[in-house]
Amino acid sequence: MKANKILFGLLLLALCASVWGVDPRSSVKAVERQIKPQTYQTLPPSRDDILNEDFNGMQFPPAGWSSYDIDGVSRQWQRNTNGYHSAPACAIHLEGGWTSGMQEGWLVTPALNIAQGIEYVLSFWNYSGYPEDGYWHKVLINTSSGDPSAPGWVTLWQQTYPQTTEDWSLWNIPLTGYHGSNVHIAFQYTGEWADAWLVDDVTVTADLKTLTMLPPQGLGSYIPAEGTHAYPGNTHVGITATPGFGQTWDSWVQGPVENSANSRTRVYMDDDHSVKAAFTPYGLDNLVNQHSIGVEAFTSVKAGGTNREVAENFSSRVDAINKVVIHGITLRYEYFNDDEAQWVEWDPGNTQPFIVRFYNQNPNTQPNWNSPYRGPWNVTGKMFSTGTMQNWTQDYIAWKVELDLPQSVNLDSGWVSVQMDRDGGAGGYFLWLTSTSGSGNGVFYQLGEEEPEMVGDLMLELWGEGESGTLSAPVLNYPVNQTGLPKPGFKFNWRVANTGALPEYYILHLYEEQNLYPNDPSYSWEVFDVTNFDPTKDPQLSDRISFDFGQRWFWAVEAVRGTSHAMSSVSYFETQNLINIPHEEDFGSGEDTEWPLDWTQTHSGGILTNRWKVFESNEAGGLPHEIRSTAINRNGDARLISPPINTSGLGTFTVQFKHFWDDWSPGLTAKVQYSHDLETWHDSSWSLQSGSGDDLGTRLAHIPCNGQPVTYVAWLTEGYHFCYSFWFLDDIKFYENPVDTIPPTISDHLPPLSTVRNDISFPITVDVADDDWWNSPLAGVELHWSSNNGSSWNTPIAMTHGAGDSYTGVIPPQNHGSQVVYRIKAWDIHNNLTQTRDYSFQVNDPVWISYSYGVGTTIMGVEEIDWAPMIGFNNPLFGTGIPLQLLAVDGMAVDFYGEVGSPAVISVYIWDGGEYMYSLFEPFEYYFPSGQHQVIPLAEHGIEDLLITTPTFFVIIDLPAGHYFLWNEAFDYGTSYFWFGDELYGREGGNWCIGALVQIGGEPPVGLTAPQVSVAYEDGYVSLTWPHVPNALAYNIYGSNDPYDEGSWNVLDTVNSPGFTYLQSDARKFFRVTASDQENGSKAVFKPYAPVSSKQAPSLKSVTLPQK
Repeated sequence: MKANKILFGLLLLALCASVWGVDPRSSVKAVERQIKPQTYQTLPPSRDDILNEDFNGMQFPPAGWSSYDIDGVSRQWQRNTNGYHSAPACAIHLEGGWTSGMQEGWLVTPALNIAQGIEYVLSFWNYSGYPEDGYWHKVLINTSSGDPSAPGWVTLWQQTYPQTTEDWSLWNIPLTGYHGSNVHIAFQYTGEWADAWLVDDVTVTADLKTLTMLPPQGLGSYIPAEGTHAYPGNTHVGITATPGFGQTWDSWVQGPVENSANSRTRVYMDDDHSVKAAFTPYGLDNLVNQHSIGVEAFTSVKAGGTNREVAENFSSRVDAINKVVIHGITLRYEYFNDDEAQWVEWDPGNTQPFIVRFYNQNPNTQPNWNSPYRGPWNVTGKMFSTGTMQNWTQDYIAWKVELDLPQSVNLDSGWVSVQMDRDGGAGGYFLWLTSTSGSGNGVFYQLGEEEPEMVGDLMLELWGEGESGTLSAPVLNYPVNQTGLPKPGFKFNWRVANTGALPEYYILHLYEEQNLYPNDPSYSWEVFDVTNFDPTKDPQLSDRISFDFGQRWFWAVEAVRGTSHAMSSVSYFETQNLINIPHEEDFGSGEDTEWPLDWTQTHSGGILTNRWKVFESNEAGGLPHEIRSTAINRNGDARLISPPINTSGLGTFTVQFKHFWDDWSPGLTAKVQYSHDLETWHDSSWSLQSGSGDDLGTRLAHIPCNGQPVTYVAWLTEGYHFCYSFWFLDDIKFYENPVDTIPPTISDHLPPLSTVRNDISFPITVDVADDDWWNSPLAGVELHWSSNNGSSWNTPIAMTHGAGDSYTGVIPPQNHGSQVVYRIKAWDIHNNLTQTRDYSFQVNDPVWISYSYGVGTTIMGVEEIDWAPMIGFNNPLFGTGIPLQLLAVDGMAVDFYGEVGSPAVISVYIWDGGEYMYSLFEPFEYYFPSGQHQVIPLAEHGIEDLLITTPTFFVIIDLPAGHYFLWNEAFDYGTSYFWFGDELYGREGGNWCIGALVQIGGEPPVGLTAPQVSVAYEDGYVSLTWPHVPNALAYNIYGSNDPYDEGSWNVLDTVNSPGFTYLQSDARKFFRVTASDQENGSKAVFKPYAPVSSKQAPSLKSVTLPQK
């Protein structure tokens, strides 16, 4: 047996498991409350980098970053896994091809706040491939915008070229002169067939100084903790000293602190500094130490006058009580009332006023509150911060309150009450803590408030002089006959007996077999001052114990005072079992909703309760049962943790799970993580951001073993837990050599339009790629097709792999009357098959052509002014010499209320690719019944034999303000526009549901030939003559002094007969004559109809129309 003396001075705190529960989807009412942090200004500031990006995540650009492809051709910034500074990825801008021209790409950070008074440094790793060809790499900064076109960009750094070495280099750039600004930093690549630029591990950090917290005199702890810490230079750092168990504050005995007498003070970080504190013992016996839930005690709350009295019963061996120590936490109380929050109005100082009373009454009966045994005494409490709370966010500060009594109290059982003798402020609370284990309740009070009684022991210490006499055996609290305990270790917890003399110390005994109890323990530790101990974290490394997986141990605690000993009863515990790969967890079946063996869960931050529970449901896609996490109106983290997994000898393994993410709003991240010790957690390859929509399916995560023999896997929710409704998991599988079960994906397909052409083939092009996780090679991509609407199917066509992920198959020409149906199938080498839905098109004369297939998904329009949807059609007969005849158009309009219908004006324009497009007939009015699809034959409006010979024609439907038109979001052919006032805009993301009924037309119109001009001098002037051009009605004569400058040509005259005399005297003059089929000499247009109006041709402007 080994015996070790352990001196424990600091009583560690943990908050209750639940204070108030909030329905995650209940409407917020004025009477509801939510505990929020009280800001503690003297805590050290966060030392996190304000930017730290390694580009290892799958998203690119990373969240908050932006990438701009200025040239719009060839290359742009992208994620790269073929070379990096830190594995597995970096950012890269590749060189363009030799025909790509000058490349320019910007990679821009999120907005970064450069705080006042702190010096920050930008650091990044830089690599140039083909450095001898480098052209221009820059890092720039802007205080107003991250848009490359915005003014104000200033160069911070520029790469000098040509370079000769390909290697990673670190650059550190001070960000001086930008204090108090929100800045964007940009990495600008410029080059033509130049180098490749790789950037990795980009950080913006403060210029740091070190603060060393030296080991104190006496027992106690610090905030920040003992050791060396880094802080921004020329800033104040708050430091706090907290006395340990049985010790009180003395002073700061070393270091440039602002006030050496205060336990909370500051250090100015103008240089590296070291500080040291001193603590002194109480010099008293510990009579009562309630820091865990007692089964026989309860807490009563007295509402009295303007403040509230919190009482706790006690029982001990007391000669005299001289000091009361109690533990609490500062909170604020936020009311939701017209979005106005009531905030805490005080920040506890080093001392606070309290009122203390003692009552001599039975512990099981509330005392007579009006007749205290001793007191009331006004006591100035010494307040010591014990740090941030386990399971709470950093801004919740816990306190140890020392109350030195003005008189000794001789009372070995009864009640002690503590009342705060001041106003906590509107919404201010001081919450008494009840448990270090995190499983207790808390009692809080505020000025004039009535609160319900809450059951549980307060964290109470009584100090003074104790009785002598016979010892009683301690009572074991945790673990008591429990299984599934973590192998890395845990804290054993017991309490002193209610009768008998006080122990001087305890001995914790561990037994490998129950029959060794009580006299033959396998291990023993002496524990002083406290009633809890974790033997896996013994301060003496040589005295620590390590548990193994799947072990059963027995334990007991022995109380010692002088030569007297008292042994507790014995209890057992079992550690988690190690599971082997492969392993599957389906969370039970039938009526079994028991928690799965050896699975655990944790919560931290503001999450006070466990979030995961087994339910008899199958939302994730498996069979009942499954496990579910539920939302709560709090910030923090919650983990579901697998049993320990035996990964000895494994390099990696895979986790496969079915899940359903019931989404709500942005603000929460779901992740799969892994750990080898349950302390340090690493992100896996899988994550999900809330606000992106519901997610259902089978997902995979890649888990590196890092040479470790044991690995844990966790499903983490991180952030504001009101941003989802539920997260369901089922059929979790752990594989060493998993099989790819995910099929490829087929994307970026635009089906061909129906056509009148029976002499052309139909290329079908798609992008096909395997999933990002497996990226298994594709085994085949096929085009399956039928020419008779699916009545029979032809031999599948093997699609040919082109550039990137592109695959193409060609359907041969089809006879008129054919209804072609086709689908695309793709599979990988593991025979994971996927296929598209069925697509179709017709070959006929006449035939309807449409980019929306007559199916709308929404309606859009303009409410303020008149507007017009416009769609362009490619002429399938252009280039054949045969005109296309337009017979009818169709569509559907909706008025704002869906009741009165929409008056419209319909026109058709032709376009030859020039500056203008022309209408071939006077627009006609048409009335759309609201929400009804309409076919509009042109002949019914006096328009017959409308022949089109240009490559493009447009259908325009003018609508009044407040009217909408049918829109289809399934495909985007890039042919939809709309008129908004006098401006024409492109509309992306789909197509207007406007169709055109066309057929093969008659003979094409006859064009005009160019005039054959002769030049002569008559009476000293230039005379131009030419033969008459058939079908010409006028001739335009142009003149220029520079024939190669197209802008210098001017119209000299328009004549209706062949001939022109130039009556001016110029040193030289060049002439040009054109024929026109218009009497006024306007531009010739080949058509059977004369143009009646013109519009500007389509531009590239784009705006978003409102949807209704």
